[in-house]
Amino acid sequence: LILSIFLILEVVIYAYNYRNSETLLKEQQKQAENLLERISDEIMQSSASLEQKKSYFDTIEGVFLEKRLTVSGQEKDSIEDKRNEFKDDEDLRKYMVEYLKLQMEQILRGTRKNSYRYVESARQYIQENCSDSGLSSQMVAEYLHINTSYFSEIFNKQMQESFSSYLNRIRIDNARKLLLSTKLPVYDIGFKCGFTTVQHFNRMFKKYTGMTPKQYRDTKST
Repeated sequence: LILSIFLILEVVIYAYNYRNSETLLKEQQKQAENLLERISDEIMQSSASLEQKKSYFDTIEGVFLEKRLTVSGQEKDSIEDKRNEFKDDEDLRKYMVEYLKLQMEQILRGTRKNSYRYVESARQYIQENCSDSGLSSQMVAEYLHINTSYFSEIFNKQMQESFSSYLNRIRIDNARKLLLSTKLPVYDIGFKCGFTTVQHFNRMFKKYTGMTPKQYRDTKST
């Protein structure tokens, strides 16, 4: 049962992070809530003493708290704990379900906050390292200590743009500045901005500006 809770939590978080689907998220969250209800019923219907049932609750709660710490770094429990005030099974059961549902909501909120922080950190890292011709989504994900597929999904979702498109746009912006502020040859500017060949630089520059680098320099300099 503990494993079932852990797995359903992973599914709920996956639904939010990877699918951008509120419908799917609500469906998975409802499944998790139903599972909590079923587990609570099984615990309360067992022959265990009230103290033993409280200890089962403690074990289940540990799974939630561990996940909260993983996704948000939030270790202190912000939900008031009243379990020791209850004297009978039904009161404990109602409280346990309500308490764990609130824990699940906090896990989802922590996941959303983390997604935003990851993307903001990624943008800063890209700005600082865009001149590196080998810069890739895998390198950024490794810097953030997260899975590459997960990074690509949250980056696309928040930026409404792929990693490669964003990186090329940043490089072209830097190239435009160098074209107007220096007399460096076009090929040198391309290399300085992270492009490995003049042909690729020219192609990307025209894609984003509608002009070749030379045309851009000549037009803007006059």
